[in-house]
Amino acid sequence: MAVTIWARIRSLCGRKNWYFMAVALGFLPWLGARFWPPFNHDAAAILSFSDRMYDGARFGRDVTDVNPPAMYWFELVSVFLSRQFDLALWQAAHLWLGLGLVAMIALVWGVMRKILSANNEFWPMAALYWPSLFYVLLVLPAHSFHQREHVILLLIQPYLLLSYGRIAQIVIKNRYHLAAIIALAVAIGIKPQYGLVFVLCEGLIAWRLGFNHYLRQIHFWLMLGCGGVYLLLILIFAPEFYTNIVPLQFGHYVLAGRQPVLEMLIGRELPMCLAVGAASMGYLLFLQAPKDRQENHRQNHRQNHRQNHRQNHRQNRISRLIGLFMLALCASLAAAILQGKGWDYQFLVAQGLSIQLLSIMMGCFILKTAAPGINRPGIDRPGINRPEPYLRGHQYWAGAMWGLALLVMGGDLRPPFSLQRDYGNSPAARMEATLGKLLASPDNLPAHNNRIMVLSDSIAPYHPVILYLRLKFTLPELSLWLISALYAPHNDFAPPAAMDAGEQNLFNRTAAMMDAEKPYILVVDHGVVPANGPNLNLDYLAYFTRHPLFAENFRHYAEFTRQDGFVYYRRRD
Repeated sequence: MAVTIWARIRSLCGRKNWYFMAVALGFLPWLGARFWPPFNHDAAAILSFSDRMYDGARFGRDVTDVNPPAMYWFELVSVFLSRQFDLALWQAAHLWLGLGLVAMIALVWGVMRKILSANNEFWPMAALYWPSLFYVLLVLPAHSFHQREHVILLLIQPYLLLSYGRIAQIVIKNRYHLAAIIALAVAIGIKPQYGLVFVLCEGLIAWRLGFNHYLRQIHFWLMLGCGGVYLLLILIFAPEFYTNIVPLQFGHYVLAGRQPVLEMLIGRELPMCLAVGAASMGYLLFLQAPKDRQENHRQNHRQNHRQNHRQNHRQNRISRLIGLFMLALCASLAAAILQGKGWDYQFLVAQGLSIQLLSIMMGCFILKTAAPGINRPGIDRPGINRPEPYLRGHQYWAGAMWGLALLVMGGDLRPPFSLQRDYGNSPAARMEATLGKLLASPDNLPAHNNRIMVLSDSIAPYHPVILYLRLKFTLPELSLWLISALYAPHNDFAPPAAMDAGEQNLFNRTAAMMDAEKPYILVVDHGVVPANGPNLNLDYLAYFTRHPLFAENFRHYAEFTRQDGFVYYRRRD
């Protein structure tokens, strides 16, 4: 066993692989920096609910979100790691994502080696694709690291390369196919809109291979089975998702804060993706352009004919790889637009795929300009180029410079780790300091139960702070977005008898949780600071104190301090 492991280590450090290992080590500090604040607020909110689900709360009944439960089940592993190794929950989440990152990159590496073994001329593209892979997974997400779209971007990587292998009919071991499809199924379970990636890519594969041949492959049927199992698991473990959450989503959430498509198209996130997509389409048309027939008739020499045939065949292989990533980019753009909110993280998958597509196209350019000079010595035959199964020096440098250029153009080196450096001046850091003082106060310790309730329509900045201080979040929803969607910017609240089912459920369950868990800290957002979002002018206390249970419990709270538009209350007894 030890001999086998040592042989694998020596193989990884060999001449063919040292560049790839060096790139991975070069980007490793960006992964290590994630174990310092800040932590993404959406991911923190999900972890808070997963922590409660680990203790027995049921999704859809005890904790509610408009998104499917897959991400909450995914984060149950983070909660397990946190409790087994006594880690902060957010750091355990990064550990779990780091393990997933290693697994996905290992899967990508395995598939990529099979492709390179079958098509040696793809080495220049691999040289640029590899640093772009680490950049989009470790650096590009920035404040959206561990966000749902970041996890999706990670999970779809093996599937894209595997799909090219299927189109090129490259023999790849079954375990790679199985792992890639399951990873993609988890990604689609997290956000079903990204099923468009599977639909478009599988459509291209079926068109290339023929429909009958495609149906004899396992991938479509395996994905269908994963979808059926997922729906069955929801029916068993979260049946309220169908009865409570789906009506809430289509009744209120889909229309709340929806942005027009035109505004998203001219926003900050889309232009680069659209430009890369248009460039890839133009490049595909260039590769597939018909040759001049008269010129082809003049090249009657058998040797030239072989060269032209090999060149055309190589261009077809390149065009399939570019076309596959272009379809995935189009699908991810459509998925982001379908969500209709226009938030920057929703375009993260499209941004990552556009950078990877640009890297592949640049690798194609290097291949077309440098291929005649990389023949293997000693086995060349006249007129036939045989690229070496490893990279030449100029290709190493091209890949290294491309990775450095991505860091420079993204502003990630001036200075590096700016998110961690600037955390001390952020609203989250100020809230952490305030809550720390409140928790350290010696007064009213008998009421201290490590629980906190936050009345706000936003989930920033308090959800990460709750994890930093290891508090327990008390609220049936991640935030009070439903109240702001119904009533902002006015306080003309409907009487309880006139509320619809979704609002009445939130109204009653919030009061019941206040009475049952009696949180030590109550934080109320007055919505007067731009960092907390627009000034919605909503009086959450006036809304909830209409419930007798909430009003009775609120009498036990006293104001502690005010900061950044939040009012902090502490339970006296």
